[in-house]
Amino acid sequence: MMSLLRAITLALLGIALMLPGCGQSAGAAVFMFGLFKRPVVEAEHEFDEGEVVAVLVDDPFDSCFWSEVPQVLTESMVAELDETEAATNLVAPSKVMRLRQLTPDFEERGAREVGKLLEADKVLWMEIQSFYASEDPEDATRAARLSLSVKIINANEDKDRTKVRLWPESPAGYPYEIELGAGAVARAKTRKGVVKALSEEVADRVVKKFYDHKMEDFEKE
Repeated sequence: MMSLLRAITLALLGIALMLPGCGQSAGAAVFMFGLFKRPVVEAEHEFDEGEVVAVLVDDPFDSCFWSEVPQVLTESMVAELDETEAATNLVAPSKVMRLRQLTPDFEERGAREVGKLLEADKVLWMEIQSFYASEDPEDATRAARLSLSVKIINANEDKDRTKVRLWPESPAGYPYEIELGAGAVARAKTRKGVVKALSEEVADRVVKKFYDHKMEDFEKE
């Protein structure tokens, strides 16, 4: 009986996959029915237990016309790293903000130097490339978006420059472009809500690179 049910389910899923627009929902159903086990996506970089990690968000091109974005993103990243236990010894976002405010030449300092000032072992460095958001979006598919690059910096390396960047291999960093549709922006309701929703989406996507997790629908290994 079980094998017959399995065969029927597979046949129905095969039909669904051939219908326009049904690929994603059908793919999700494959896992929902337990027909296949979700593979584990391994972390691309893991933080060592006990090492101090600071999150640094820079906006070098002054892309964020909503000035609170870098700080909210920093807070979301720290919260996600802590919640997933990808990193547990984290520099408080308020400490990073105080250092930024009290250091006149902060923006001229590199991420490694900032990490040393924060007494961190590693810096998760995020550079914002572009930003757009609106509380009343005209484009329903791209109501809010944020593009950025991410690097992990060894704050303790001061001799060999080739060992400062720990991840990724590319000097440009790992690129991300995160978008929220009009529906998500409408649910967020306010500017504060939009920034929070966008920051949490970024944090979820980025932090997944730093801990083993079960593959989500259509996620690449």
